This record gives sequence, C-alpha cells and structure tokens, in this order.
Amino acid sequence: PRSLSKKVYIVPMTELFTAADHGGVVKYKSIGDRIEPILKSPDNETGLNWGLRTQHDAMLSLTDELCSIVSGDEIESQQEETLNLLEKNYEMFLLDPSLEEAKAYCSYNDSEDQNESYHTPMGAPYTFSELVEFFSSDYMHHHNEWRQGSLKISDPRLVDLAYKLHLNAIEETKP
Repeated sequence: PRSLSKKVYIVPMTELFTAADHGGVVKYKSIGDRIEPILKSPDNETGLNWGLRTQHDAMLSLTDELCSIVSGDEIESQQEETLNLLEKNYEMFLLDPSLEEAKAYCSYNDSEDQNESYHTPMGAPYTFSELVEFFSSDYMHHHNEWRQGSLKISDPRLVDLAYKLHLNAIEETKP
C-alpha cells in the first residue's frame, strides 16, 4: 500500500496473500510453443500445513460475497473507492492486527530465498530485553519480521514496561 510506513515490511505478507499451493518455481522450460514451470515440488507443503487452502477459500468467499452484492459495472465505476477501501483494510490488518490474526499469521514460516532452503516465522514474541532494544533501536528477530504481529503476540505487560522505560529514557535526554 502507498501510505504505509517504511517500518512495515510488507513483502513477505503480500507474498503470503498471493502464495500458490504448489512448490516454488525452480526454472522454466520451453516445450514446443509453451513455456512451462519446473517446480521444486508439486505442493507448497509449508503453506498447506499452515492453512493456505483455508486462506484461499476465505479470499474467494469474500470475493463471491462482494460480487453478489455489487455489480461489475458498479465496481468499475467506483474502482478508486474500492481500491482505497481494500487498501485501508489491508493497512488496518498490517498495522493493528487482532491477537488472533497476529497468532495465525506470525505462525506462517516464510521462505525468503528462491530455493526455499530455509524458513523463518513471520513473527515471534519478543522477550523483555528484545523489547527494550526494539524501542530504542528498531530491533527485529529477522529483517522480514512482521513487527506489529510480533508486538501483538508479546506479553502486553512487558511491551508496556519496555515502552515506558523508552519514554523515560527520552525524557531524561531532553535539556
């Protein structure tokens, strides 16, 4: 989305929302007049085990519901408004997830390399010392971490205490 802060790294989350149920593409092969992908595996085991089909079903259900109450002509004539609403919804999800959303999406194991040789969770709870470092220097477990999700699944008492310590440190440095 256009308006999100640079502190929100959305590439892995966007990739998750567009993830296929097949394995990663290793290369492409020319077969006659067609180009076909060569897949690492027939199935995206990581995604399917996480619940990718449920996510796909939910997105299709939402699309079907929208199409049943709004005609294609209305969507086309109000395309900018529709895009703005969808963008706002995505922004709200990314920046202020519910606890349930954060738990579900932080549990997804993202692979950031083309070979899918390793996976890291989209987010993980912060310890107190990590929270102190987070507020003072933007600490993250890994560079593709969903920060807001990680904060949401962290112990709220520790988040509040680390944030208050951070605010106090700022106050002490003021002239």
